Amino acid sequence: MDIEYYKNIRRKLHTIPELGYCERKTASFITKELDRLDVDYKKDIVKTGIVAWIKKGSIRTYHKDTQKIIEDRIEKITKSISESFDMSATFTHHKLYPAVINRYITSSLKSAIETAGEENIVTDYVSSFASEDFSFFLEEKEDIFVWLGTKPPNKKGTPLHSQNYDFNDDIIEIGINYWVNLVKIELNNKDI
Repeated sequence: MDIEYYKNIRRKLHTIPELGYCERKTASFITKELDRLDVDYKKDIVKTGIVAWIKKGSIRTYHKDTQKIIEDRIEKITKSISESFDMSATFTHHKLYPAVINRYITSSLKSAIETAGEENIVTDYVSSFASEDFSFFLEEKEDIFVWLGTKPPNKKGTPLHSQNYDFNDDIIEIGINYWVNLVKIELNNKDI
């Protein structure tokens, strides 16, 4: 398996921002890749949707032990079903992105509250299985991944990888103050 190939596809898809139900360029890119891979599919499902029958997928969990249980069971099921038909099948799992798990939140939360006020801090954010490069760092060092809300008041938010995304310049000062406050808090916690 060429991991770089899949990374390049992900990068390419992020360069094609399109509105929902208007993803013509994205759909064209995907169907060309499916044709190249000789994967069966149907297109134009609910306008620009594509349904493909593939033999690959991902396993995303928040805990490594849960992921291991799922991998073991998929491998056992794959082997058992194929043997029952006097066939063979192989299950191979390449772990790409680990889960983002925040473990070091005390100073970060204190800085956020000092910067924006407790009423503006969201701590019960819905978990997401989105891939994030920062997850590799979090596996090596206890730290925290923080989302700085960029949606202007009284306006509809736009996803980060959308062609309509417009960075809210008014939050730059808030972001700077968050980091300055965090450094001050951390320096006060250290013997210097």
